[in-house]
Amino acid sequence: MGPDLLYERVRFDGMSVRIRVTTPADAVPIQAVLEVERRSAAGRAISRGRPPRLAEVTANNRDEILSSLLPIADDDVAIEALRTSRGV
Repeated sequence: MGPDLLYERVRFDGMSVRIRVTTPADAVPIQAVLEVERRSAAGRAISRGRPPRLAEVTANNRDEILSSLLPIADDDVAIEALRTSRGV
């Protein structure tokens, strides 16, 4: 994992769930996103785009970010509800 990646797991269907910091390393507050990558590594290489953001949070430290986003990232039902509500 790179320094901006706080969490990553692969779901049963092959999608990658990630919590990624989007602000510079020394920034306070810290902003982060929860995203789900649906494409294979080859698909990412071709499009060079970022996966859709399902949730965003701003916090004072990385522990607060994980406290906010990790329960969602670990819950496939919550992820699917967010994907459906955002049309992803």
